[in-house]
Amino acid sequence: MTSTNALQYLRTLFFMLLAVGMAAWGPVSAADDASRSTNPSESEEARVESSEFQATIRWDDWGVPHIRAEDEASLFYAQGWTHARNHGERLVRNYGLARARAAEYWGEDHLESDRWFRLIRLPERAERAYDNLPLEVRHWMDAFAAGIRAYLDANPEALSTETRRALPVTGRDVLANSLAVGEQFSGAEQLRRRWLERARDANEQAAAFLPERHAGERPGSNAWAVGPSHASGDNAMLLANPHLPWSGNLTWMETHLQSPGVDIYGASLVGMPMISIGFNQHLGWTYTVNTQDIEDIYELKLEETDAGLVYRWGEDTRPLEHGTEVIKIRTDDGMRQEEIDLYSSVHGPVIAVAGDRALALREAVEVGNRTLGDAYPQWWAMARATDMEEFEQALKRNRVAGFNTIYADAEGNIAYYYGGVTPVRPVDARSFWEGIVPGDSPETLWDEVHSFEDMPRIVNPESGWVQNANDPPWHATWPRTLDPGDYPEHFAPVDLALRPQRSIELMTNNGSISLEEMIELKHSTRMLMADRIVPELLEAVAEHGTERAKQAAAVLEAWDRSADADSRGAVLFVAWARAMLQAGRVYAEDWSIEEPLSTPDGLHNPETAASVLDEVAAEVESTHGRLDVTWGEVNRLRSGDLNLPGNGAPGALGVFRNVFYQRSEDGGGTAVGGDSFVAAIEFAETPRAFALTSYGNATQAGSAHNGDQLRLFAVKMLRPVHYTEEQIKAHTVETKVIGSP
Repeated sequence: MTSTNALQYLRTLFFMLLAVGMAAWGPVSAADDASRSTNPSESEEARVESSEFQATIRWDDWGVPHIRAEDEASLFYAQGWTHARNHGERLVRNYGLARARAAEYWGEDHLESDRWFRLIRLPERAERAYDNLPLEVRHWMDAFAAGIRAYLDANPEALSTETRRALPVTGRDVLANSLAVGEQFSGAEQLRRRWLERARDANEQAAAFLPERHAGERPGSNAWAVGPSHASGDNAMLLANPHLPWSGNLTWMETHLQSPGVDIYGASLVGMPMISIGFNQHLGWTYTVNTQDIEDIYELKLEETDAGLVYRWGEDTRPLEHGTEVIKIRTDDGMRQEEIDLYSSVHGPVIAVAGDRALALREAVEVGNRTLGDAYPQWWAMARATDMEEFEQALKRNRVAGFNTIYADAEGNIAYYYGGVTPVRPVDARSFWEGIVPGDSPETLWDEVHSFEDMPRIVNPESGWVQNANDPPWHATWPRTLDPGDYPEHFAPVDLALRPQRSIELMTNNGSISLEEMIELKHSTRMLMADRIVPELLEAVAEHGTERAKQAAAVLEAWDRSADADSRGAVLFVAWARAMLQAGRVYAEDWSIEEPLSTPDGLHNPETAASVLDEVAAEVESTHGRLDVTWGEVNRLRSGDLNLPGNGAPGALGVFRNVFYQRSEDGGGTAVGGDSFVAAIEFAETPRAFALTSYGNATQAGSAHNGDQLRLFAVKMLRPVHYTEEQIKAHTVETKVIGSP
């Protein structure tokens, strides 16, 4: 299954987002809470707790820890300590989920998650990833977990009684959580559900099933790297702008790590020790989720024998490997248990069985000697790099799957890398791998991945900039410098959604930009879809519209085609766009590679468009009292007692400032994701940077930094990053020296 389809389940959220105004078989202990298989082994615990960790943490006025240590283990010990302080409740919950034991800790609501993680062998894979780490890196993971334990032992009030059931945490939990995070970007579970529903309800052969497709774009991130020739100064600049949910295991935390040879500032996901998006005094990088095909789902043909289930394999059969596990479920009446069957084939774990068919999952990061834990040494090498050559050497490890890397440095270099782990496929036809792959032929099984040298990349283009907004690599700069015909077809599709088109438009229309101007452009809420379609919609209403539709058209004509807090007409247009997309074809002209920056365009059916506008106008007027209600009245930014007007909209509308909202009972919406961590860096002699973590750098209840950056988000501002020693000293509000023993 390609990553286009792997992200498909996220794409299906598009209609929900528009609707708002538009969300290994490890052992299972049979004992009670007092005894857990996840306790650190005596040797691990003794090794970690006897180590001498020493670090100084300086907290700035935005709750960002600036950590200084003389060795890397102490650095990660302190990193774990700070994650526990800022996000302890969320962190431990995430680790409990990643163990596939959340139902045991917190009840039936988590049973489906536990089942899924057991099916894909997540606990077993985490054990293998941990055991395969270099000893030094494993010690860093253990140190990170030791820092978490140290903070929580000293501050037991940081966790609720329920959350404490998942203690203690270990270095293995760090790896399990990393795997669980990776599963957020896989569509395998959603595909499995639909396959089972179809096989059960329609009684059809599952081989006929293909994944559903939906209109809309792939969500994920924005990124720009601007070279000196496109900047107003002589320096390269970088924009990091991931779009993730504002809750769960995809929460960001900003940190500054300093030790001999390391001075890296950036963000990591809560519970992950390495900075995954960041910069040092020499260079910086960011990620966007790319269109790589990093997993496939194979359909097996099953036969029942006296010895058990077998599957067809060429002219022969092979036995399905079989085991069982017991999941414990906490109830009001105590613990109950559920036994589940676990199967695997040569392809990987079996994730569904229906009659004489089954689905098996194969992931590139798990093929051969690879594990997802291999990303950690690569991230550290990237953080320590001092120039492009060293950075590319780190990338050549090829251990981080599924991401574009966008790069800039102090020497004025910029680059785009379509990196990651892409299988060397025996059939070079993207359509073959987009659905469910026949699993009865050895000819469809892949065992190798492409090298860094095989992948598309752009270094220092004549345009002076590179961009990515989760689009394929072919339009990473304009004019194009990459030709899809030079690469295997299965590498990437050739489409270009509206948000990346808007990204390119912002770059091509604005040359010689400063850091402040880049930040202003980043906050653009203008809707490219409206630019393409509103003029024809107004003509359609003039010819076919009712009186109410004409009143609505007058609002759209006066609208600024943006989703700023005070924009009047955005609520109406998004409601119309949602209804049109759900009804079927919208555009007269589909996207084409011949005109990639001006298509899709025009109205497919003007009469229908006018009729739909009449219907949504009635809905908007009934719900909100008037047609020209502002975007910020309807869509809100909420955290604790804060309730602020929102700005930004779903990127599928061609909005660069990507924010999505969850519908409220009153017809309004609350922001629940989109712009999450943002950083803009200029690589001058000393890096100059601004950043924002939308929901604040802490999620702990009662923390002053839980939601404290939302006011800046509401007015489209970033805050200065305190990177130099002078800046850190001027903004330090608390200093803590920690150590062990």
